[in-house]
Amino acid sequence: MGIEGDTREKLSEAAKSLFIDDPDVWPLHKSMYYLGQLPKLDNFISNDSKISSILKRRLKSHLASDWHTTAIRLAGRIFGDFQKRMAAKNNCPSQARR
Repeated sequence: MGIEGDTREKLSEAAKSLFIDDPDVWPLHKSMYYLGQLPKLDNFISNDSKISSILKRRLKSHLASDWHTTAIRLAGRIFGDFQKRMAAKNNCPSQARR
């Protein structure tokens, strides 16, 4: 989308910290991605940048969609791995083979 400078750096750092408890990204100092929550993207887009309001809304919409989908997939994978481990511990062969 042609995003450069401070905004690009801030968004890159936020993306790197999306799945960890980073107080700079998460207002409550705890990640909530597993609940489908996302940090407020306005905090990472510079107001003084030369981005039009339409491009800014598109950027926020695309990022929110991508980050939300990625978070859901990660939470699902973690839950699936947990179920697989519990099935193996409880000697449920049909569940453990998945």
